[in-house]
Amino acid sequence: MNPQFPKKTENVPGMQQRSLKASSKTFKQRRNSPEKEDSHQDMKENIISKDLTRRDYEKDFNKPNVEPFSLPHIDENNLPKERRHEYNELSKILSKINTLQEQSFRMATEEIVQTSETQSKELYGTIAELKKELENERRNNERLHQELAENKHYFQQVDEEKLLVKELFGLDVISSKVVEEGIRYTCRNTGRRGQLEYQLLLDNSNFTFTPCLHPQRDAELMDYLPEYLTEEIIFTKEQGKLFSARIMKALQD
Repeated sequence: MNPQFPKKTENVPGMQQRSLKASSKTFKQRRNSPEKEDSHQDMKENIISKDLTRRDYEKDFNKPNVEPFSLPHIDENNLPKERRHEYNELSKILSKINTLQEQSFRMATEEIVQTSETQSKELYGTIAELKKELENERRNNERLHQELAENKHYFQQVDEEKLLVKELFGLDVISSKVVEEGIRYTCRNTGRRGQLEYQLLLDNSNFTFTPCLHPQRDAELMDYLPEYLTEEIIFTKEQGKLFSARIMKALQD
């Protein structure tokens, strides 16, 4: 004869109670296990991290970026009377410190702003002065260009006049220089006999003639020149035309 087994376990006496106890024990083991503690710690850190991130985004940048000092929140009713007084005094001191800290930050910010405004004004003033100087330089450049064009025209005219004198009288003014005694000209006259180079010093009323002769180079020319043209001569301005004519005659004959 086969024994009769109950069809459902819940009908067995004591089975349901043991099952609940085992489930309760298993839940307690899972709750107290190291893995569960780590999981709770991770969740706590994630919550704190998200809260800090949210507070960072909600920070008002117009307020001083300085963390105020604060005491941990304590229920004063749980403190002894003397400790309660100390706690209140310390809270007042921290409040004053936070106020001074905020005032100091604002003063420093205002000083930075004022310094920036002053530097900006000085910079704008410097830029305005530089623009004015640039405009003056531009005008000076235009004036110099105009003077250069006029001088170029003047020197071209002088060169043309010198060319005319050279073609007609054989006189070429090589250079001129202002000296203490007056103006010293270096000249060269050309004729059939050759070239005679000399200096003419012109002062207020006189000419001083100084020949520039070299025995080897000008040996043949010196044989034809009058003796007075081989040494220094002083003559007046009125005698200048006559002196020039004699040089031309000496170089042609």
